[in-house]
Amino acid sequence: MKRRKLAVYPCFSSSKPMLLLLLLACCLLTTTFAFSAEQSKQTNLQPKIGLALSGGGVKGGAHIGVLRALEEQGVTIDYIAGTSIGAVIGGMYAAGLSVDEIEQIIAAIDWDDLLSDATSRRDEPILNKRGDYNYQLKAKPGFNKGGLQLPLGLSQGQKVTQLFRRIFRDVGQVKNFDELAIPLRVVATSLETSERKVFGSGDIVNSIKASMSLPAFFAPVEIDGEYFVDGGVVANLPIDVVREMGADIVIAVDITDALLTHEEISSLLSVTEQLINFMTQSNVAKQVAMLRAHDLLIKPEVKDIGVLDFGQSLKSIERGYRAATQYASELQAIARHTTQAGMADAEVIGPNRPANNAPQENYRANTASSSAT
Repeated sequence: MKRRKLAVYPCFSSSKPMLLLLLLACCLLTTTFAFSAEQSKQTNLQPKIGLALSGGGVKGGAHIGVLRALEEQGVTIDYIAGTSIGAVIGGMYAAGLSVDEIEQIIAAIDWDDLLSDATSRRDEPILNKRGDYNYQLKAKPGFNKGGLQLPLGLSQGQKVTQLFRRIFRDVGQVKNFDELAIPLRVVATSLETSERKVFGSGDIVNSIKASMSLPAFFAPVEIDGEYFVDGGVVANLPIDVVREMGADIVIAVDITDALLTHEEISSLLSVTEQLINFMTQSNVAKQVAMLRAHDLLIKPEVKDIGVLDFGQSLKSIERGYRAATQYASELQAIARHTTQAGMADAEVIGPNRPANNAPQENYRANTASSSAT
């Protein structure tokens, strides 16, 4: 009995190369999907870290100390939002300056000279030196359209602009703040609408100068036909801003002070400081309420340093460093790229932040900050 030969279908025989290609394609697709899944898993394991830096005048040196502590604990910042001095320090860090460079810049500033519109005699033209007068007249009363025009602030901030141009010269052409070394947002206040303005593009120098232009002290900054002043008037601690940038975990640094007592109000500067406190306290409280259990609030003890106490800037740096290092374990947990779900379950508690099961009374009682020395 003859065995039946198995039929050999021409279409099957001639398609071997095609089948091999199909098998290879399937392998590649499987590998690609597996890689994408793993990549997605890794992305989920690495939450984005946002840094919110508050305003606070000379106390802002504390932000430098906090940045140093964050680096020591291995925390990498993905987004920065700053108000006033927080925009200044945060802007420098976002532009790629190191903590050492930022500290050197702050230490070298002659604050009395910086806040004056007077030109040093060394920089004056020889004709001006002979007459011994100041050729920068913008801060002085003048006439405009036939009427007397008073200055818009005690200082026009001309030297501040010059300093910022030097500091940010390497990023002066960057118009989109997302293209900086670290994406940045700068918060100011519209003097015409009283609304918050978040700058994410434009001239970085003008944006930061607007954010720190304390009303009456500095003249408002005009940008695109609108006047802007210090962002602390409406949003001194921009937690929601950095969250909107994409931050999963927010590290907020608050150098806002409590109101001064009757005894502490003893000079024009203290009156000015109290007015600043009025403006900032309520909006900071609203922002702090937005913090989540896995966020971290660092509140350096800088009450003994006045907002305009320019000789204390270096002391505030140490206070910021000390306050941040109190949370070394929390910062290390963040640095290890803890999963978002894990962070939500963990009781990572910063100053003014309760554990998930802590009563509201403990929320206030357990406020922690660096002690003054």
